[in-house]
Amino acid sequence: MNAMPPPPTPKVSIILPVYNAGEYLHQCLQSLIDQTLKEIEIIAVLDCPTDGSDHVVREYAARDPRIRVIANEENLRVGLSRNRGIEAARGEYIGFCDHDDYVEPDMFERLYEAARRHDTDMTVCDYRSVNAFTGKQYPVEHPTGAGAALRDKLLRAALVMRSPSYGEVIWNVLYRRGFLMQHGLRFPDNRLITSEDHLFLSKAYLLTDRVAHCNAPAPLYNHVYYGGNTVQQYFYKNIALAVNYAADLDGFLHTQADPALQHAYRFDAAEGTVRQLYSAFRREIRFKGFRYALQQACLAGHNEMVHHLVAPYRSWNGTKQACRTLPPTKLAFACLLHLAHLTGIRIRHQTPQ
Repeated sequence: MNAMPPPPTPKVSIILPVYNAGEYLHQCLQSLIDQTLKEIEIIAVLDCPTDGSDHVVREYAARDPRIRVIANEENLRVGLSRNRGIEAARGEYIGFCDHDDYVEPDMFERLYEAARRHDTDMTVCDYRSVNAFTGKQYPVEHPTGAGAALRDKLLRAALVMRSPSYGEVIWNVLYRRGFLMQHGLRFPDNRLITSEDHLFLSKAYLLTDRVAHCNAPAPLYNHVYYGGNTVQQYFYKNIALAVNYAADLDGFLHTQADPALQHAYRFDAAEGTVRQLYSAFRREIRFKGFRYALQQACLAGHNEMVHHLVAPYRSWNGTKQACRTLPPTKLAFACLLHLAHLTGIRIRHQTPQ
């Protein structure tokens, strides 16, 4: 008996981590199945869901052989789940989708055609945010073009973290799989670090200027916003996780990034670090109280990697740059980090309620 021939190599692998997606999962899966580009594989990584999302995925997989299912033995969260998908992917290109979002039917065909036409490592499209309760839609447009000029705009957006903004999400981008493999680009463990998508994007844009916009006439990805999104929860962002973000970025800049790029984007990295830590500081106040938040902020100021990243602000030109780009609250927070580093001041530990 002859063996069955292997399935054809897909043009695009779409990686879909699945936890407790609830009612949104059906729309997400259907939008991926209905893509006009048929030569795809959908790699659904089940991250130990408890709401029956795994059964939904397996039902769809039974009807469509393009859906491949990977089941985590423990809850790894989205970063490491995406990595499992990257390792399993067979496509020439890789895309990502969140389990509660949905895409337009021609998204991956347009991205794939643009990637082939421009021979890019990263190809972007516009997206829209959709309020799950009101149905209101907010389009997020990206700069058009290709090459280093576009990479410059997208990299700055990824580093500075001014939200909402283009260039700060990973699921509206098509990545050449060979590019990710060549540089070993993977997501950090977001049980230990926050904003793993910003970090992934920043590293990717630092490693290539072969970037293009697909020039679709309308947004192709729909990000559904609702109160249960992970980003609203404490475990996703606190100062300890933000410090780990700074340490990871600082290590990458000093070991793998081109020194010229490291210098060119030093103020962007400084601004992003302050914004990241200030956002976490506000989260600490909300969940743990002001005294605990202040204690953690001072500890962040003592951290050498945080110090390296915000050091450009401590020159005369850097101070002027900080005053131009940081709102007063964040500027004051940057001063707090500097003061904590200079004086070694510490706030007495008080166990949060």
